[in-house]
Amino acid sequence: MKELLSRYMDRLPEKFNDDFIMSRDDSEILEKVRDIFEDLKIIPQIHINREDITLETDESNFGPIKQQGKYYKAVAPSRLNKIHYKVTIDGLDKPIERDLYINKMLDKTFYINEGIRYFLIWQIVDSSSYGFGRGTSFKAMTMPITMLVNNRFNMESENGAVNLTDMPIFEFATFEKCVSPLIYIMSKYALNKLVEKHPVIDDVDAFLAEQDDGILDYFNEYLKTDIKFSNSYADLVEDDRTVFSVKGDKTQGVYYSVPTEKINEPNYQAALALFGFCKSPKKKDKKKNLVFSYEDLTNMWYWLDKLTDAFSQTTDIFKKYEKAKGVFISLERLIDEPTRKIMRIPSKYKKDVFTIMEYIMLNFDELANADGQDLTNKRLRLYEYLLFPLRAYFGNKIYTIFSSSTVSVQNIEKIFTGLTPMLLIKECITSELLHYFNSTNEFNLYGALLRYTFHGPQAYSSTVSLDQRSLHPSYTGRLSLIASNAGDPGTSGTLVPFVKVYDGGYFTPKSDEEE
Repeated sequence: MKELLSRYMDRLPEKFNDDFIMSRDDSEILEKVRDIFEDLKIIPQIHINREDITLETDESNFGPIKQQGKYYKAVAPSRLNKIHYKVTIDGLDKPIERDLYINKMLDKTFYINEGIRYFLIWQIVDSSSYGFGRGTSFKAMTMPITMLVNNRFNMESENGAVNLTDMPIFEFATFEKCVSPLIYIMSKYALNKLVEKHPVIDDVDAFLAEQDDGILDYFNEYLKTDIKFSNSYADLVEDDRTVFSVKGDKTQGVYYSVPTEKINEPNYQAALALFGFCKSPKKKDKKKNLVFSYEDLTNMWYWLDKLTDAFSQTTDIFKKYEKAKGVFISLERLIDEPTRKIMRIPSKYKKDVFTIMEYIMLNFDELANADGQDLTNKRLRLYEYLLFPLRAYFGNKIYTIFSSSTVSVQNIEKIFTGLTPMLLIKECITSELLHYFNSTNEFNLYGALLRYTFHGPQAYSSTVSLDQRSLHPSYTGRLSLIASNAGDPGTSGTLVPFVKVYDGGYFTPKSDEEE
């Protein structure tokens, strides 16, 4: 028996994960801050070099810290690091140079603020996406990328030979507006084409009448499909293809055909769902299917007009055109490099919002029904939530700039003049993810270093369900099943010192597709 136990222990030795336990290091902060500042490059007038953002750790050189014209306090009781940044703005004579302060990590374990020791609590959050039955969301820079399926429908081919049931009515719900993904997809091509053909709108009629069959090739390329379109059913009848059409209650729209043998493939299922029921974005018609002819399908303004119906009630063509541009600028800024790094999806789908949209439609049921308690669908984070206030601050300022009808140099300059040096310190002190620690018993140290919570920014709210308080099988070997906060059982506790943590804070290694 002793020999058996010895062989077992040799094969599976218990070893504290020292690399993880002592992984808190200020060197990680600088690169994450640089990533956040680089998000500002979406504003064309702002120029930032990563090397111009530096981390200074020698507090003797800081001097008194000013906050809004007043001296804040001496640095000695609080132990701080200083982030110095330089930004160039077109129209300003000289660069803006300012400082931003953040707590200094001492002995890779704790902060000191005003003489009090604090330990950071590991936050457990959804990996890159989370499902909620009728939809799924991917976390992005300022707001989640959300796809909903509130209703489903049945459709049949024109000859009645093929019946498709329980087809999803996709709604892209980012920006708090539910719009069919088809409208976004077609509008992307349409906007680029109109900007190319009409850099200046000097002939409104020609602008509105712009037709381009290339939009059909673009759609087929987007979903890797082979779909043919026509106003005539007879034009599409072929032995190896099945014909469907866009229909309303009393109206007949365009016909389209797909290879019969490929109908059940995920990309064709997504395409058929998009054309089978494309919800009208107008409030009064929001439950109706959008019915369009071949001429509508290939008309550039048709799609931009439908897109802006969801965001504005104006009928002014020029205002709608500018609104469409603003929507796509906002879409473009949703995905930044830090967001791409944490996404656990194949690399080919990380390019932009539209590739993520494609991935969601192809894998909707799996994503929407993912087990929200399974740790394989979650990850640990530390510095990200400390810097979340800075990311949120810049995100709001970017949104304000792009929402304004006119953008002045002074408005852009206010992004930085309004950024107070103590923003991160102030938000950090009030964070529920800092743990006050005054124990003199060294046996409590691991409990302090390995504390975790499911609460905090972009995670559980103060109200949690019974499911969220339950013990999931994936907790074994990762979370202590006996160490839990008596006032908050199930949603906070202690990581086991043997826990394995992979790149990005994940509990599982990356797959080959994610590399």
